[in-house]
Amino acid sequence: MPPPGNKSDRTVSRPLTVIFGVAAAALACVSFVAAAGNAWRGRTPAAIALLPGETQAEVGMLDGLMLANKKVPAGRARTAARTAIKAQPLNTQALRLLMYTAKGPKLSPEKVKIAEIAGRVSRRDGLFRLVLFENAARNNLPIEALDNIDAILRVTPASQSQIFPLLKRLLVDADFRKHLRPYLVNRSPWSNEFVLFAANDKAAVGNVADVVIAAGKGMHAGDMDVIGTPLLTRTIEAREFDRVPALLSLVTKDGPALLNSERWTSSTVNPKYGLAAWTTASDATVATNFMDEGGGSDRKLSIYAASGAGGLAASKYLFLKPGTYQLSFDMSLGEENRPGQTAGWQLKCLSRTTNSTVWSSGDLLAAAKRSAKFSITVPPDCPHQLLELDVAVDFQANALEMVIDKFRLNQSASKPISVSDLQKPRPAASGDSQDINSKE
Repeated sequence: MPPPGNKSDRTVSRPLTVIFGVAAAALACVSFVAAAGNAWRGRTPAAIALLPGETQAEVGMLDGLMLANKKVPAGRARTAARTAIKAQPLNTQALRLLMYTAKGPKLSPEKVKIAEIAGRVSRRDGLFRLVLFENAARNNLPIEALDNIDAILRVTPASQSQIFPLLKRLLVDADFRKHLRPYLVNRSPWSNEFVLFAANDKAAVGNVADVVIAAGKGMHAGDMDVIGTPLLTRTIEAREFDRVPALLSLVTKDGPALLNSERWTSSTVNPKYGLAAWTTASDATVATNFMDEGGGSDRKLSIYAASGAGGLAASKYLFLKPGTYQLSFDMSLGEENRPGQTAGWQLKCLSRTTNSTVWSSGDLLAAAKRSAKFSITVPPDCPHQLLELDVAVDFQANALEMVIDKFRLNQSASKPISVSDLQKPRPAASGDSQDINSKE
């Protein structure tokens, strides 16, 4: 049955109508006939002859020829189909033959009527569903169109390659997103695959995230386990930050702790949350990982950087409110550490198109002290941030071995800064605007 809706839902915008029309034309190229015919090609004429009644045997033979794209005598097929229907009104094979041989264009009233009757018999025939879908698309009926797309995708999963790109284009329409939501809640077998498909397009990920958010807690927890991590990561990569808190609330109750990351805990460093959690580097020269503190939820960060290494060791997207924060942690270094090794934090403000560095710690290894404490100011025009830990080792230096623990990032008691504070000149070293597409 189609998802719930009323007649007012059937009014759609012109872009939705046009794209449904394009979808219908494209789906007409999908070889449902050949796909259905595969089930018949393995059957021998002797097997067809075993069907009850001579007329039904003839209908089965003619239907098999039609599904195999072979020439079928129209008059003979109509006669056999009508005779079979008199004996068995809900005979799918006979209805298929009758629709195939009916006069008029593909969407003639007679063919559509036959498809509707057959559609009530079975949802598993791609030919009937294609006719019903095209008719719904032509008549601007999004509920019926989606219902038939659902049936086609269930019957012919291979058609995803033709259908998914078209559905992705439709995501720009809010009315379509509303009609798509019940298919996620009702766990249509293709819904997770479509969410992941659309999420891989930065232009579409925000819209498909809106569908998931609207489906909300109505979605099955197992489905969120499948799509949650990649959808969170792709949403952040596309800088659709406004959707992140709502998405995160669907997979964990620890959303605020994750977004603010006051401590390194089993939750804030959990890879299950994708880029919403802390991420670590692992390549040929730099390897980092979070370690258990010893039974509790706190974690500490182990860092190894080989000679000649340089780059990111760990990072976290943050959703800190404007104000002053205190960053503190302890460090311990390996016995072979020597000059030529550096490590340092930096905080960047993120917009849709640029990064702007607003704070840098300097080299953490320059001082003898192994307990560090810094004051960081988050300006009011900086709702989303990226905190990064970078390391570098000269080619002549020994490998860097470093452990950071007791990480804390807490808002200070002092009042948040105001816009007037920002008008005061800042030292040039405090940050430079940088396009995200340029090499950092």
